Amino acid sequence: MTRLRRASVIVALSLLASELVPPAAAQKTDFEIMSKADAIMLFKMPRQQWQQNVASAVAAGKATATGFQSNIIGMRIAAPPDPYGCGKGWITTRLDYRNGDARPAAVEVDVAWPPGEGPSLADSLAKEAIATVERQMAPEFEVIGNFERLAGGQAFFFIITETKRHDPRGPKGK
Repeated sequence: MTRLRRASVIVALSLLASELVPPAAAQKTDFEIMSKADAIMLFKMPRQQWQQNVASAVAAGKATATGFQSNIIGMRIAAPPDPYGCGKGWITTRLDYRNGDARPAAVEVDVAWPPGEGPSLADSLAKEAIATVERQMAPEFEVIGNFERLAGGQAFFFIITETKRHDPRGPKGK
């Protein structure tokens, strides 16, 4: 399994298997959408390498290529069903190369469940999950997270960027 595929699977396993349990048992949130080591790896990845990883995952039948713009390249994988029977979801990981091909400006991670699938999350638990991810990725990374209910389904949307003080390209990000 490539390191990149591993990063996408970590998202699936962390969100689906760790703490997304039936509402009666949900007492705390311990989400990890991606480890810092995996985020560092992704932020060092040139566009060509990411495109090769996506192409390999698609060719192996493990992913679907995604992207709405030429500078945002991604893949969507099916998340394994969680052990509590909450259903199947999708994880989409996209790298944003708007600042050039050498490294992504941002990593976008979406975790979505269609109507009738996935856990039933209270707004308070979803907010706690987002705050947990923000704390886990700090101080090296900034995270913007959002949770939405979409036509009976639900999804988390995360945008991860490097903080300027930890950006290995220097204080101006160059």
